[in-house]
Amino acid sequence: MKALFRAVIALVLLAMFLLVYSSGLNAPVAGTGEALFVATNRGILKLSPSDGATLLTIPDQEGALSLSVDSERCRFWAYAPDVLNAYDFSGASLVAVPAEHAGSAAASAVHLPDGALWLGVQKELYRYDTQGAMVQSWSYPDEVVAVVSDKEAGRILAGTKKAVLVLDASSGETLSSTEVPSGPSLTHLALSQNPSTVWMGQTNRVRLCSADGQVFIDLHFPGLRQMAPDGAGGLFIAAQRTLYRVDAAGQILLQVALPGNNDIQGLVPEAAGGGVWLATQKSVIKVGPAGQILSQWDLSSQTVITAFAAYVDKAAPALEIIDPAEGAYLNTPVPLFTVHYSDVCSGVDGGTLAFELDGAPLGATCQPGEAQAMCTPDAPLSEGLHALTTSVVDGAGNGAEAGPVHFTVDTILPTITVQSPQPGAITNDPNLGLSGYLSEPGTLTLNGQSVPVNEQNDFSTALALQEGSQALSLAAADRAGCPLPRNSDHVNSEIL
Repeated sequence: MKALFRAVIALVLLAMFLLVYSSGLNAPVAGTGEALFVATNRGILKLSPSDGATLLTIPDQEGALSLSVDSERCRFWAYAPDVLNAYDFSGASLVAVPAEHAGSAAASAVHLPDGALWLGVQKELYRYDTQGAMVQSWSYPDEVVAVVSDKEAGRILAGTKKAVLVLDASSGETLSSTEVPSGPSLTHLALSQNPSTVWMGQTNRVRLCSADGQVFIDLHFPGLRQMAPDGAGGLFIAAQRTLYRVDAAGQILLQVALPGNNDIQGLVPEAAGGGVWLATQKSVIKVGPAGQILSQWDLSSQTVITAFAAYVDKAAPALEIIDPAEGAYLNTPVPLFTVHYSDVCSGVDGGTLAFELDGAPLGATCQPGEAQAMCTPDAPLSEGLHALTTSVVDGAGNGAEAGPVHFTVDTILPTITVQSPQPGAITNDPNLGLSGYLSEPGTLTLNGQSVPVNEQNDFSTALALQEGSQALSLAAADRAGCPLPRNSDHVNSEIL
């Protein structure tokens, strides 16, 4: 009985191990598809957008003045007085460097193509690489109050209190400088759909301006706190405790007065759905596209929000078909497919890996690993040319496709036809020529030595005969690389 009991326990432990091991392979990374990052006087919080649950706390990063999310590399930057930090989405520290200058306010943005952080503090603008090395800096007569990355145009917009500067995101060259229109100092910047114009926030005004400072739209919003593009050419605008949405022509589409006594400190539009996330000093609020308050999560009375950012994984996973290679010839109807995949932010859901052959779904059995899967079709493939595509989905629901890769299944053995000499031929020419043809493109050997075959599959070579009876052994292999002798044809001739 004891032996039986130990055997049962061993089987249970083995099953548990297999369950844990298999579930870890390619499993989507929990909590990384979408998140809210909230900087407070007591540390940084990572909240679930669905229910406000705290997914992560970084208590030693107190009072961050700016947060910037790098959605391509699954990290976020936090600037606090005297220090610049970068963390991955699990809270692990990636970068911790002393800041060049301390300030009581900061503006920052990540340029996604290269991952560089652009940081404005006091009258300085800095550019940091992904390792936290400061690679460039600029000094201006006035305080830098806004930094915006224009990913599509490859430029950075930096706003001081009196000017808007456009810099090349790669070289750092200043492309243009525009004075802020007369009135209050600049406080905010936002991209418009037209690259030749930009939205400028000036304390209590919002203006759409051209590169030369011409004002096309002039709106009055007392107590302007935040503004951001709405994704449709207009803006979300936060002024004190009121949220507005205006279209590209400056018409007010939405006006919502928020409950409570705290002004809006942060504003991040939803990636999809038309809503917006807001942060006051004490609360995180989600407002729907019609102005309805969908969620509100209040922090503790001792907690004060200092910066706010949101993240949604919109990047597709990387996917590549490794085997078969493009143009390959395969000598089996049940070939091995090898697929590589990766997704830094949300992880790949290996269970979603799917194939199509010649435009139709293909059943396959796969052995997934951390970065690749090895699969075989459930049914033999037909002879001839095929096109293979594959797809996979990450933990956030983003899909990727790879292919088509074209390959040929060729399991038919090549044949050799010898036209000269005939078997049993008698000759007195020691340099008698050997000629013939193959049934399909391939390679040929004569007594183990390579014989050239032309594009018409013909071959011809001199024999260099000796006196007496001699055996000639010819072997052919087709483009599928079938091993000899299985996919070969041998011809033995005796020459007298």
